[in-house]
Amino acid sequence: MRLCMLTCRNFRTLSDFQLKFPEQYCAICGKNNAGKTTVVRALQVFFPRHHSPVLDDEDIDYQSSFPVWKNKRKTASEPIELAVQIGLTSTADPGLTRFVDRIIQANTPAEQYYLSVNLRLSKPGNQPEVTVNINEKALGAFESTEIFKRIRTSSVVFYHNSTELDRPMFFHRARRLLPVRLAQLGVEDRAELARAQNAVQRFSKKLAKHNQEELASLLGKLEDKYKVGLTFPQMDFEDVPMEITLAEKDSHVSLDDWGSGTRNRTNVFLTLLNAAKIRDTQIEDERISPVYIIEEPESYLHPSAQAEFGRVLQDLSREFRLQLVVTTHSPYMLNQREPVCNILLERQVYRRQLRETQHVATDGEDWMKPFALALGVDNSEFGPWKDLILAGGSKILLVEGETDKEYFEIMRDERNGVHRLRFDGEIFPYNGKDNLRNAILLKFIIERYRSVFVTFDLDASVDLSRTLTALNLKENVDFFPVGMDEDGKRDIEGLLPDGVMQAVYGVHHDVVRRATSGDATVRKSARASLKKLLLDEFKRTHAFSSQHMKGFWTLASCLNKAARRSS
Repeated sequence: MRLCMLTCRNFRTLSDFQLKFPEQYCAICGKNNAGKTTVVRALQVFFPRHHSPVLDDEDIDYQSSFPVWKNKRKTASEPIELAVQIGLTSTADPGLTRFVDRIIQANTPAEQYYLSVNLRLSKPGNQPEVTVNINEKALGAFESTEIFKRIRTSSVVFYHNSTELDRPMFFHRARRLLPVRLAQLGVEDRAELARAQNAVQRFSKKLAKHNQEELASLLGKLEDKYKVGLTFPQMDFEDVPMEITLAEKDSHVSLDDWGSGTRNRTNVFLTLLNAAKIRDTQIEDERISPVYIIEEPESYLHPSAQAEFGRVLQDLSREFRLQLVVTTHSPYMLNQREPVCNILLERQVYRRQLRETQHVATDGEDWMKPFALALGVDNSEFGPWKDLILAGGSKILLVEGETDKEYFEIMRDERNGVHRLRFDGEIFPYNGKDNLRNAILLKFIIERYRSVFVTFDLDASVDLSRTLTALNLKENVDFFPVGMDEDGKRDIEGLLPDGVMQAVYGVHHDVVRRATSGDATVRKSARASLKKLLLDEFKRTHAFSSQHMKGFWTLASCLNKAARRSS
């Protein structure tokens, strides 16, 4: 199943609200009380956790669900309206499409259905009215009710709320056991479990008969005579309780005894695995591709663990071919490959009172808004980092500018032989040392990747070393000042052969003069021109020899050692 769209009117903070869900990994973000949980609650009206065929007050109640800021005496005639649109295909969802075929008595079953399920609660005390449209065709009351019941009782949506980590499912000797539904097991496993269940039932009947005779004998000693019946209850293995243990250094420890972060991630994976089994079951009338909704998966996790978990969840969403929707406050849980899949919610404010939830546009140049909100930084600061945030890969080498990147690419050339730079990740220019001063944003970038190395000109060392050290980075391990500790050589151009420097400086006197101008704009432009002229002269006269590459080979050696330590 694919969740396509949710439309709400007068449901809690969703006064006049419509939300389209992307097919890929989707992250819903926003400040506290922005409406993220309300969106999930609206979906649970159609796809409840408890799989009940009928609605009750826990699902939707007019008094508690109607927006509190509206004057109910004036709006008593306004209904609460909810609608969800889902997509089904006969290949991925035969468990539902075949049911739809039977209900609508389709002579020629369709390969794909779009179902719009609409719910209307007109006033307090009334029962909700349910109507269903299939491929934009309205169904009758009976057909609508039957399809609505089937959707509510099917495993079409799996939920995991990380903030309810300690809510028990089963208990055994003070241990919390996790349920695995029989329908989620393979066909062979289900058959084997059924045989075992029958054997247990036969033994329990035999045991009951023996104990019944003994108990009857004891009760017969009383004056009041009783006819004894003793049976074991029918054992239902629809939910199989299982205890999870995790091993570290060959020592198995119950999941209950691990930290909250480990427990949360493990439970998320278990639910994801169960959703995948529903999709892959060999029983076609039960096969559905579920949607998986996780509330605040970053709970209990350190930022570096959040970064890893966010990558893994997005990878698993693609690998398992499951639509995955998360609500989050973490930038690491946002969709970094497809920012358009991030949904930002905020509440309107009227006379200092919070009102309805609205969907904030985050397309085009507004892609960074969810990241900026989660990190607490200004949108404009994301400009230089956009390509880096959206890039794939796991290793990154940060260099000051485009000309620096060209020098590093020359260092990676195979013709350097044993002295070449062996870094196999992406080299990214951050365009000026000022972009390294934002510690919050830089920390996000560092934890976004598995391996990050930072280079900057030696003349900025005093300023930037302090910032990077505060992020637990180490000099000549994680960050590397570049240049020679001599006047005029405290940058990457300081590694150039003297002949290159003399050739450029001896010819372009006017550029050199402007590079020392008191006008900052003129000075900046001239220095950029000099960097380009020096690079061009270096490439024109370049040879892969110690005469030309000595300083670069020394830098490459330091970076290679650091890369080996991090691998």
